[in-house]
Amino acid sequence: MRKTTNNFINYKQLFLTGFLLQFLLFPLKKGHSQNVDTLVNAIEHLSEYFLNRHQDSSYIGNYSDEFALKLQTVGKFNYIQFKDVKSKSNLKYIPVRDLRLGIGIAYKYFAFDINVGLGLERNSIIEDYRSFDFRARLYTSKQYVNTFLQYYQGYRIANFDNISIDPDNPQAIRNDVRSIHLGLEYMFAFNYTQFSLKAPFVFNEWQKKSAGSFIFGANFNLLVLDGDSSLIPVNIQPEFGSSLYIRDLNNMSIGVNLGYMYTYVFKENFFVTLSLIPGLIYNNGDFSVDARKEIPRQLNGRVKSMNSIGYNARRFFGGITFEAEGYWIKIADHQRAEISHGSGALFVGYRFRNKN
Repeated sequence: MRKTTNNFINYKQLFLTGFLLQFLLFPLKKGHSQNVDTLVNAIEHLSEYFLNRHQDSSYIGNYSDEFALKLQTVGKFNYIQFKDVKSKSNLKYIPVRDLRLGIGIAYKYFAFDINVGLGLERNSIIEDYRSFDFRARLYTSKQYVNTFLQYYQGYRIANFDNISIDPDNPQAIRNDVRSIHLGLEYMFAFNYTQFSLKAPFVFNEWQKKSAGSFIFGANFNLLVLDGDSSLIPVNIQPEFGSSLYIRDLNNMSIGVNLGYMYTYVFKENFFVTLSLIPGLIYNNGDFSVDARKEIPRQLNGRVKSMNSIGYNARRFFGGITFEAEGYWIKIADHQRAEISHGSGALFVGYRFRNKN
């Protein structure tokens, strides 16, 4: 690979930035069409330099200039769990979820998915429910930005100490429980010259050889959870510490992650990508039992995993992706709330030839 000095990199940055500003601030009066073409080319060169620079072409193939179309089915999950570590008691709440079908497109530095629900949630035993789940992701060859906003009203108790609760039991259905969850996450791949974040998830790049990278990240989460009464049903409250008899919970957290992601390539076009990215978060907020109490301010755990398995060839690609993350909030000694969510997708796609 060709090496460049720091001075050369700085001069190139200044030249491209100045060249772009020249056409933004001082457009010529004649030759407007040529001027626009030059401006578009300058933007593309600038984007290519900042987003894909220093890639080793023997490890990573770039197909971002070809239009890609995919068909997919997507399933999402999330739950809220209350745990008393000392008494080994667990209570998990899950909302109504649906399976979705849709299409996705990718071109240049943009990717967009549209998914439509199949209506399976209409068969849920929770009759009065509402949901909104929005997620946006940005991938470059070495960076990942993820933001989401979730709103759910209507939960059911999935288990108590891993024993299913009779759904006919009125206490198993909580139409009054509501949650709002806002998150923002950033991750950086250190070995971006040989390892691609986009190849196993966006598929506008191709990981030619097996490679991995340490991943560093930072995250922010805001959670609001409440119900009309205690989230621990009265008949099982003796199994839990009294601090978990909460009616509402407000929590804001910030944290950092450090983990590893690896893509194993076999038979040239088949691959498996696995990752484990643990971290620490600092929680701040309060909750209500008989009176409002502050959440203990200390470091707690967080873990994230992004995985993919599939086939990535010159034209066709397809596979399965699975992503999950979770963190916990200490309520009191030996008592905590655990928050987890994620998604899985099955898809097949095709890249169209660039006629240029």
